[in-house]
Amino acid sequence: MKPKIVLGTWRMSSEDIKTLLTSFPNDRIDTAVLYKTQAVVGKNKNATQKITTKSRISELDVDKTLAELLCSDSSVYEFLLHTPKCKTSHDRECAWRTLTNDKRIERCGVSNFSTEHIRKLLEAGLPKPKVNQIEMHVGCLQREIIDYCQHEKIEIQSYSTMGSGVLIQNHLVRDVASKCGCTEAQLLVGWAHIYGANECVVRTSNLLHYEELCSFHWDMLSDCCHLETLSSVDDFRVCPDYTHCE
Repeated sequence: MKPKIVLGTWRMSSEDIKTLLTSFPNDRIDTAVLYKTQAVVGKNKNATQKITTKSRISELDVDKTLAELLCSDSSVYEFLLHTPKCKTSHDRECAWRTLTNDKRIERCGVSNFSTEHIRKLLEAGLPKPKVNQIEMHVGCLQREIIDYCQHEKIEIQSYSTMGSGVLIQNHLVRDVASKCGCTEAQLLVGWAHIYGANECVVRTSNLLHYEELCSFHWDMLSDCCHLETLSSVDDFRVCPDYTHCE
């Protein structure tokens, strides 16, 4: 099955984002209040492009976010709580209730949530998230949360799928990509999909990477016997670990 690619905008310039949206007019877009890219996405998106945005609990303002994305008169496809970090679990529940009660949001989800964070929402009688966006790449396989979300039928979205570009240069990744007959970008996205990601957020200013992903025959990787060797890549994280937040 072909992985769904979401175009990431973290730490991208306005010009690169404009080029991205023009070059791939039918693709999904990932942004966030924290990224400060919502305004340029809102001004340059077309009517068919579906947006995923995120907000930290402390700065949650749905009206302001939708206005910045120029969605005030319609809906936004996906709105996530960016992290579980907050003063109390009650604050987290209130924020989640705010999102899930807003009819302008088609899909509500979370990001960087642990199994315990999600369990507490469900124990409070609140709706189940549609998606959990987590850091996921060959140096960061969060097996526990992936297994839990799959059991609960919560979709997994991977971010930093290429390790913020670091993994493209990794010698083992390059060696396995060569053996599998694909590029490093194709290998890393394919690996994330095979190991549980329904959708993969990919952020790069290199449009060639996106073109490679659009044209690749993903079935080639499903039978590749070399994927397991990627488990020897050193563990690392691009972003902070929020799974231990109370």
